[in-house]
Amino acid sequence: LRHVPPLPTGKEMLAGVDPLFEVLQYLYYLTGLPAARLGRTYADWTAREQISAAGLKAESDAAARTETEIDGPYAAMNGRLRDSHDLVHVVSGYGRDLVGEIGVLAFTFGNSGHRGLGLLALIGFLRSMLPDPDQPMASRAFRRAVRGQFFAALRAGRRADFIVGADWEALLPLPLDEVRARFGIEPAAGYVEVRSAGAPDLETGLAAS
Repeated sequence: LRHVPPLPTGKEMLAGVDPLFEVLQYLYYLTGLPAARLGRTYADWTAREQISAAGLKAESDAAARTETEIDGPYAAMNGRLRDSHDLVHVVSGYGRDLVGEIGVLAFTFGNSGHRGLGLLALIGFLRSMLPDPDQPMASRAFRRAVRGQFFAALRAGRRADFIVGADWEALLPLPLDEVRARFGIEPAAGYVEVRSAGAPDLETGLAAS
């Protein structure tokens, strides 16, 4: 990886030496990769979604409470989970819409057994089941979409190899299809984005990548 920090050992990662956040900000490197590579697909996707690794970190830092802050190995791994979240979006085929966010949380929980992520996925699933009196038809369609993708994503995460601990830095230059094949991931089938009112209607194209 030219101009990219060397990959860390597990010991270094637990000590907080994690270059993933830095690598994901090297857009000149990621956009310079050939089309359909994981890193290039990630860069193109974040540009369409108008997000960045720095923005995700800033939101996470702003939401953190001082009294619950952690450090050491736990902080290092939490940071890596945060920074790799959008990469999991890309490899699983789920976008950042209402259905996609629940789908990627369910996928990650099925893959890792992380109870916190499982709780977030369950909360999103249960809230999506509440009817919307202002849009009854749209609400029913949304609930059907969430139901189908929630359980499909959970099964897909369980079938896939453990991707939460993936060496993402080494995977970025590889073709997205190869990364998915390595971990036994099949892109989300039948997934249709459902974006909230006022959100940009963006085409992620991930499932078909």
